[in-house]
Amino acid sequence: MRKTAVALFFSFAALALAQDDAIKAKRVASVTWDLQNHKLIWTVENGLAKNGEFVPSSKESYEISPKDGAMTFGGEQRGFTAQEAVWLQRLLNVLTIYCAESVVWWDAGEGLPLNEDGTPAAVPQDQNPEAHPAESPDNGRRKVAEPEPQKTPGAIRLVAQNRIR
Repeated sequence: MRKTAVALFFSFAALALAQDDAIKAKRVASVTWDLQNHKLIWTVENGLAKNGEFVPSSKESYEISPKDGAMTFGGEQRGFTAQEAVWLQRLLNVLTIYCAESVVWWDAGEGLPLNEDGTPAAVPQDQNPEAHPAESPDNGRRKVAEPEPQKTPGAIRLVAQNRIR
């Protein structure tokens, strides 16, 4: 019985020491830009960083509204400067335009299909007549315009115009 108790004591001591090597950490797990409500929402995972690995244990959600100039977490709301709100809105506009341009790029058949290993797959030009091959297809300047508000919330019409001269 005594040997079992001593072995159990050392096991718990070793386990406690092993847990001391772990460091409390947080990481951003996901980010969503909600265009309808003009809110940036992100999830943060709490956990432990140990041996180069992150082990999540819980999640928290944060929300920020450049329109309202406020950030919310855990039921508490805090305001920030108008300058910060303008800066954030500009950043989100860039992200929105990038996403819209990427849809236009995809719908135009740009880019090369990839194999499962990430290498370009050979596709004959006649199989993709909409594609416009170029030496550097991703560096062209495009203009995407957001139309006047429509009846369907969140729906935008994508318009792209190549501005290369």
